[in-house]
Amino acid sequence: AGRKIPWNLFSPKVPFRATLVPNHQHPQMLMSTGDFEIHHLTLSHHGKVKFLEGQSIGVLPTVTASPNAALALVRLYPIASSRAGDDQRSKTFSLCVKRVLAAKRSADGVMTREDEYQASCSNYLCSLKLGDKVTITGPMGRELLLPEDLRGHTLIFVARDLGLAPVRAHLRRLLHDRKEQGSFDGAIRVVFAGHEMYEDEMNAYESSYPKNFRYSSVDDLVELRNQLLKDGEELWNLLQKPSTHLLISGGRDLDAMMAEVFQSANETGWFQVRRRMQREQRYHWEGGG
Repeated sequence: AGRKIPWNLFSPKVPFRATLVPNHQHPQMLMSTGDFEIHHLTLSHHGKVKFLEGQSIGVLPTVTASPNAALALVRLYPIASSRAGDDQRSKTFSLCVKRVLAAKRSADGVMTREDEYQASCSNYLCSLKLGDKVTITGPMGRELLLPEDLRGHTLIFVARDLGLAPVRAHLRRLLHDRKEQGSFDGAIRVVFAGHEMYEDEMNAYESSYPKNFRYSSVDDLVELRNQLLKDGEELWNLLQKPSTHLLISGGRDLDAMMAEVFQSANETGWFQVRRRMQREQRYHWEGGG
C-alpha cells in the first residue's frame, strides 16, 4: 500500500543492545504452572528501534547462555506491544516468552522434575534480570501487518498459545493507544486457544467496548475447533464483507483448521473467499500465503 515498513534496521553483524526494564502492569513472569513459565519481558531501546504491530524481533543469546554454537543463530519472537510500547513513550517493546520445564529421568530410572529447559534461547530470556542487556536484530515480518486506517473494518483474530502476542500488539494500538481519540468504530472478534494470558486486558476491552469487542478463550485446539464451528455462521457472514480482515497466529495447523471448519459448511466457498482475501491483502497468516 506504499507504506514504508521498518525492516532489518539491525543485523547480526550490527545488532542493537536493548535493556530489560520493569513493566508495572505485567511483571516479568506473567504466569507459571508445574510445566511451563510465561514471561512478559519489556526491553528499552531508547527510541532507536522502529517497528509496526505484527512484526518480530530477533534475539542473539550471549555466548554464556550455552556452549552450543548453534545458539549464535537468531531466534525470532513476535512483539507483544504496540509501537508506543507498554510505557506509551515509544521507547520500549515487549516480548512474550514461554519456558518449558522438562521432566528428566535420573540415573536410577525415576522421573524427577528439574529445571532443565528445552529451549535454550527462551531459557536465556526468562533468566534475565532487570538491567541486563539483550542483543537484538530486526524488526522483521510483514505477514501479520494490518492497514493503518481500520475505521469501519471488522477484524477476526484466531490465535493459539504465544500467537496471542501479535494480537495483543494490534489490540493495544487500536483500543488502548487510541482510546481517547475513539477512532476505531469497527468490530473485533478474538478466538484464542491456550493459557489465560493478558486476560485482564481482554476483559477490560470487553467492558469498554461491549458493542465492538468479543473474546472467546478455550483450552486447546479441540475446543478451538468447536468454538469456530459454534460461531461458524456468524464468522462466515463476516468473511464475506470486503471490510473484514482475518489474522491467524500460532501455527500452520490453524490455517488447515479454518479450511476444515468452513469448507465442510460451504464446500469450495472457503477457498474462493480465502483467495479473494489474499488478493486484497485481508488474509494475514504467519505461515505464509
